[in-house]
Amino acid sequence: MDIKKREVSFDLIRLVAIALVLLCHIIAMGIFTIDTSIANMILLDSFFHLGVPLFFMLSGAFSLKSYIPRREFYKKKLSKFIVPFVFWNIFYMCLFEVSNVTEYFMFDDFSFRKLFNLVYISFYPWYHLWFLNCLFILYFLSPFLSRLVRNEKFKKFFMGFVVLYVVLDFLQINILNIHFYFSLSYLMYFILGYYLANMNLKRYRVGLFALFVCVFYFLFSVKNSLEQFYLEYGFREFAAYYLSYARWYFIILSSLFFAIMLSFNWEKILRVKVEKVILALASLTFGVYLVHPLFIQVLRILTNKYGEFPGIVVLSVVFVGSFLFTFMVKKIKYVRNIV
Repeated sequence: MDIKKREVSFDLIRLVAIALVLLCHIIAMGIFTIDTSIANMILLDSFFHLGVPLFFMLSGAFSLKSYIPRREFYKKKLSKFIVPFVFWNIFYMCLFEVSNVTEYFMFDDFSFRKLFNLVYISFYPWYHLWFLNCLFILYFLSPFLSRLVRNEKFKKFFMGFVVLYVVLDFLQINILNIHFYFSLSYLMYFILGYYLANMNLKRYRVGLFALFVCVFYFLFSVKNSLEQFYLEYGFREFAAYYLSYARWYFIILSSLFFAIMLSFNWEKILRVKVEKVILALASLTFGVYLVHPLFIQVLRILTNKYGEFPGIVVLSVVFVGSFLFTFMVKKIKYVRNIV
């Protein structure tokens, strides 16, 4: 099926993905807590983590859909990432790190090693901007991948590899280092997005939904075991292993959700006015991803001073604030490129 005919599907996925990312970061930063057990929180957090894989799959679906000469592709795709990436890294560095310079450089404790460390940390991508780093590499590889994915032998090899990988990870058989899998997973999501976007998924809708429910039910059934691991080894070890995007359940759940959304003919379900709203909001998601930590950081400062705010207030400030701020910046001619 032609990607253009399912534009609304992609916009809906984009909106779901950004919502999941924002929820994931809001909870991770401790400005919003849900009154439930650790086991249920782990299950919710796992669902929120589907946002990033969905973004990688969306990028692959559009970047690999047609072959564009390397120079033209790089000029079109890569150039638009450089300005926002550099700007927002410097912005967040100045806003959240420079305030610590006075404390960091006490006169009687100055050293060039400290100076080097500060400069190094300052140029390290802000916590959410790692996504642009990965996307930059994938876009750089796209002119080569766009030819490769059209090879039928490669398609069979890739699908076989994904199935084998999922089975081995389910059985907890790690042939290579987990960090290698973690990096490889981004490429898998990128290519899977292209293949799923070019499949006729309507006939498999019921089966896809049933499988999605089964996988989520499996995670629900083992949530107590996950809670025990969390309590025994702590969040850092738990997150490094069970919340890695390379885990089999993230690959299956994100792929199934992506496929289910594409299996619907949303143009027939939604009214034209609703489609226009979805399109308008979806066009802001890149900027929302870039600016939302600003609102989260402000809420963290206020929470530390005045205590925790009601959930509806936190969600409204981060979601509405991020979308509204991005919308306003896009209206300003000389700075619209930063979002």
